[in-house]
Amino acid sequence: MRPLCLSGVTLFFLVTSCHAVPKPSERWIDAGDMTYDEICNMKKEMTIDAKMAQKLFKSDYPYLRETWEKEIAEKFEDSDDAKSFNAIRATYGERWAERENEKQVARLIRFSDKEIIVLVLRERGGWISRKIYECSAHFRIPRTGKVDELFCLDQLEKSYGAEFKGLKQGSCVEDVTKALGEHDAEISFQACYYFRYCYFKHDVTITF
Repeated sequence: MRPLCLSGVTLFFLVTSCHAVPKPSERWIDAGDMTYDEICNMKKEMTIDAKMAQKLFKSDYPYLRETWEKEIAEKFEDSDDAKSFNAIRATYGERWAERENEKQVARLIRFSDKEIIVLVLRERGGWISRKIYECSAHFRIPRTGKVDELFCLDQLEKSYGAEFKGLKQGSCVEDVTKALGEHDAEISFQACYYFRYCYFKHDVTITF
């Protein structure tokens, strides 16, 4: 999931090989940019209202209020499919860089027209561009004006939720080529699974 930049507007795509995907009744948009990251100890989802959200979160880094845990009466339980840190860590072997004393951070990872999904995460380590996060909380929050302002949803909708010539998040490489033609330039990254197409006449850059 990476950006398409259009005259100052950033449009994020999750680009894969083309295949038929059933259209959901409500469009959900990924915004956490965690395609290649892993989460251990994922928690079961808890729904909270806008009033509680304002007690837990703030608009600047790390987006969590210091007293957030005291505001939650319920204890968070691991989800049924949660993976342990040790199980994920073992897959890296010696290719591992430990992270210590990292802050917990609130990450908005998905949103729709009606709701948002927010995780409370702490980075534990990783390798090159891949990271492992430990989950402390998992929230579903109905959207209101206050919630949108708190999480800057207007900017996220312009970037991750934007559309250009029928292209949007979920479009694949074949879709992009069909709509825009052959790219004018290609840029590669150290991470082999990222590359960028540039379309000069459209003033558009798409990173896959």
